[in-house]
Amino acid sequence: AMTITKSRGIEIKCVTSIYAASMAFSILANCSDRYVLPNARLLFHPARIGIMGAFTGPEYQEFADILNNLDKSLQEFLVEELEIDRDVMLKAYYAEKWWDAKELQAATKKGWLTIVDDITGIDDLFSFKAGRVKQSDFIHELNEFGHVFFHTATN
Repeated sequence: AMTITKSRGIEIKCVTSIYAASMAFSILANCSDRYVLPNARLLFHPARIGIMGAFTGPEYQEFADILNNLDKSLQEFLVEELEIDRDVMLKAYYAEKWWDAKELQAATKKGWLTIVDDITGIDDLFSFKAGRVKQSDFIHELNEFGHVFFHTATN
């Protein structure tokens, strides 16, 4: 959905205040613009599946094949999208390294990750007062669980 949205010329801006790990990192990586606070932590890692029940060897092999293909695709995406050195990415990927914002910013292409001092305008979500990302940059809505979804306005 994010790829289709971006292909229509709509920018997706994402913010991370504390951490983006696992699937949250994948979502962040697919955004048009990524903003993080200086103390944010970021993590990408190999895909995993949890399976229960009785399966035959060929059925387990099918799961393994799917997972291995997904793993290869994810690694390629990370190398291409982040423009990160493959060896650096692989070491962090398999070690499940928690990156701090400045460290990941330095390891990726210039401009891929923007570190901001504060995120303003959404006091219910953050307690920060002044910054470079403004609420007017986003249309946001709260769902019934109190989670905020950000969308950018189209021009």
